[in-house]
Amino acid sequence: MTDSTKANANNHSNQLNSNNHAYWSSRGTSRPSSGGTKSGSSQGSSQGSKGGGGAKGGKR
Repeated sequence: MTDSTKANANNHSNQLNSNNHAYWSSRGTSRPSSGGTKSGSSQGSSQGSKGGGGAKGGKR
């Protein structure tokens, strides 16, 4: 892979990663405050893992 192709691929990946500054700057905004965002997403993850356990049982 050439240097410019690698740089383009890295930039693209960074713009898709909400933990990266390029994600927010490419959308013309700044990162939201971490207080409310993190607690809301961890609650959603918790519920998602409970649902995942039920799906495993159904695959038998």
